[in-house]
Amino acid sequence: MIPHDHHAHSAMPPAAEPLPAGVAKLLEDAQRALARKQPAVARAAAERAVAMLPARAETHDTLRSVYLALGQPDKALPAALRAAELAPDHPGVLSCLGDVLLELGRKEDSVDAFRKALALEEANPDRWIDLAAVLLRLNRLIDAQELLERAIARHPDNRALPFRLAAAYMEQGRSDLAARLLADALLTDLSDPQLAGFLCTVSNYMDPPDRAQIIARHRNFGRIVDLLDRQPRLTHTLPPARSDGTFPGRGRDGRIRVGFLSSDLRSHSVAFFAEPLLTALPANRFEVAVFATSPIEDDTTRRLRTAVRRRDPQALWAGVARHDGEALARAIADAKIDILIELNGLTAGNRYDALRFKPAPLIVTYLGYPNTTGLSAVDLRIVDSITDPPAPHVPSSDAASTERLVRLDPCFLCYRPPAIDASAPDLGLPDAARDSEDPSLPAITFASFNTLTKLGQTCVATWSRVLHEVPRSRLLIKSAPLGDDRTRAATAQRFAQHGIDPSRLVLRGFNTTTRDHLSEYRRVDIALDTFPYAGTTTTCEALLMGVPVVSLCPPDALHATRVGGSLLAQVNLSDLAAPTPDAFVRTAVALAADGARRAALRTTLRDTLLTGPLCDVPAFTARFADTLSSAWHAFRTKSRP
Repeated sequence: MIPHDHHAHSAMPPAAEPLPAGVAKLLEDAQRALARKQPAVARAAAERAVAMLPARAETHDTLRSVYLALGQPDKALPAALRAAELAPDHPGVLSCLGDVLLELGRKEDSVDAFRKALALEEANPDRWIDLAAVLLRLNRLIDAQELLERAIARHPDNRALPFRLAAAYMEQGRSDLAARLLADALLTDLSDPQLAGFLCTVSNYMDPPDRAQIIARHRNFGRIVDLLDRQPRLTHTLPPARSDGTFPGRGRDGRIRVGFLSSDLRSHSVAFFAEPLLTALPANRFEVAVFATSPIEDDTTRRLRTAVRRRDPQALWAGVARHDGEALARAIADAKIDILIELNGLTAGNRYDALRFKPAPLIVTYLGYPNTTGLSAVDLRIVDSITDPPAPHVPSSDAASTERLVRLDPCFLCYRPPAIDASAPDLGLPDAARDSEDPSLPAITFASFNTLTKLGQTCVATWSRVLHEVPRSRLLIKSAPLGDDRTRAATAQRFAQHGIDPSRLVLRGFNTTTRDHLSEYRRVDIALDTFPYAGTTTTCEALLMGVPVVSLCPPDALHATRVGGSLLAQVNLSDLAAPTPDAFVRTAVALAADGARRAALRTTLRDTLLTGPLCDVPAFTARFADTLSSAWHAFRTKSRP
């Protein structure tokens, strides 16, 4: 949840022995060029400094910072190693070496460098934060937790440490501890938007959920953001109505110009659901522009960018990772975006710092976050009638949102599965040897491939009840943190507290390829959804592989819990969306006993998914387009002088 901050700057303070004036100027020139985004100038200055004074760590460290800022860690490594050789007792240089090693995948060497830096400077809380951040990134959650607990005991007034410890708790599924820690920290600074925003994110995992408190925390975050400063919001000059009473956008030929703002247009679950909109919104009605806020570009990013430009060669794709909030807001406003669709909500990478300036006349939150943003600048939130039931449902979902809810039925999502011919393995019944009389073989394999963050205490207790009710069953949990021995042991202990022997658990980390990941479903009979934060991509993947999913969908729950119910409705499996934990247990047990139904689903569920509304891109984008057009008309009608 908390990103690791790279040292894309020099780690060296002024030395006791001054640098020659010419070399010092070159190093200053390199840092200024980096700040001005002139990497070629920065590299030339740093390389000249190294050539002039190769025996000083400062010159090599600056060259390291230049190459790291350029995204070339392989070239940064020799400079980082040489700087560490020349200044072996300098904690900043060692931390920067750790950054480079981490980028190159040398995980243990990276941890070793950060540990050495901490040992040299325990009085500096930044050294604790650096080591904790790399441990979190490597999913060594228990190690990170213990380190951060020691750090807070030593530096109780440091405001950054609770963030990291809350992340360590949360990613183990211990959201109660994370929320308590953040709430206490917020009391020391009631106006900190980062603390308030992270507390909102953690609140979605609260177990048991406290609806009123979750809503209050999101509204409080919005109030804090509104009070950050008194800078006016941006103004937008819009074209007048046409003679027929309709309203043009500011795109070519009067099309509505739709911008997408996201840090997750990469190998991320959001991309599976964003792609249909980026590539298939009707080109005769909408122009599309993209503002990508992540510095990471991968094959998914390149595929999406190519597809967007294939749809419209003049489409804007702006990499804006280094823009601050005001600069990003102005870039969006300068692009004359009519409707901005932000895909982060309050997740990591969100840009509330730009949204607060109102960079587009109409702002919509969608897809990436299962709750209101709380931001007064955001106008609409797209959901459906299952995730967010309308009045007269009590309590009505509308009251929980600061945005106006727009329900896109039958489902607010459209899933783009991995290419079936390339990534999705053939369907097959799991564990064919099970038909033998060998009592050592499991009768049923339940599974969850959701992030460990979503495994709250009630979820663990309920799944344990299912295992007790189905003799010789086992539970396969696959999540990235389970690749770590200590996190795996701690997770097994959570189930042991409910009487589940570790031998009935299969706990695994992530697979390296999509095909291997999907192949794991061939070992699974029934997927168990998480709660109070349900799965989305994982549920779609299970259905793609012919595996039915049992989900919890209480009538009074918030969006995060009810997504599973919406997805199951699209494949005619609403009976597997249970209203209570007791019903969840009964549903899972009954499905485990119904081998004929499971066998039929194994062979038909993929086709049901692919031919149903959840994967119908033309129908979905047509509904989405009509929704945007209606929202634009309603906004212009209301905003007319």
